[in-house]
Amino acid sequence: MQKPKIVSILSVFLLLSSIVACSGRWPFSPLVSSQPGLLTPASLGQSVTLYNRVQYSDVSGSEYFELVLAVDTQEIKLVIMGEFGQRLVTASYDGITLDVQEEQGSRPYKWAYKQLLLDFQLIFWPDTAWLKSREQAHWRLETAGLQRRFFYKNELYTSIDQQVDTDEYQYYNARLDYNLLVKSAPLQWKKATK
Repeated sequence: MQKPKIVSILSVFLLLSSIVACSGRWPFSPLVSSQPGLLTPASLGQSVTLYNRVQYSDVSGSEYFELVLAVDTQEIKLVIMGEFGQRLVTASYDGITLDVQEEQGSRPYKWAYKQLLLDFQLIFWPDTAWLKSREQAHWRLETAGLQRRFFYKNELYTSIDQQVDTDEYQYYNARLDYNLLVKSAPLQWKKATK
């Protein structure tokens, strides 16, 4: 008598599993275990507003989005926009809590906001901020010219290549196996005042 219920539960489970499998591509992928923590807004040491054109690539293809990164000593804000400049998501981080507001009808990026912020911190925060962070014992940095390679717990986490005389960055996340090509333009950049 219980078989229909078991079959029904199994069907729901398989449906949810297929949805998760189809959503595996970034930016839907949740953080993997043993992931680095985020740095505080003040650790950047500057107030900055940057416009970024981002190309995401993995084995399944590429996609584009635009992102504004705004940082002061109290808050980091990410504004994700569509190809026509429409605001899709606003995420803010005060050093403790990541708050996300999605515009109606926008894609469900929520699982990856922390990963996206971590990626941009690795690109734009000074190396010393990572090497002096509360997880400093886990980080190791190798540099060669304009290339930086971050190791986390003795495993390659990311490599970042900056193009000569440009604000273009090629970011490879070795942990999750994807690339970001970031073309950045400063809207505001100044030394933070104490």
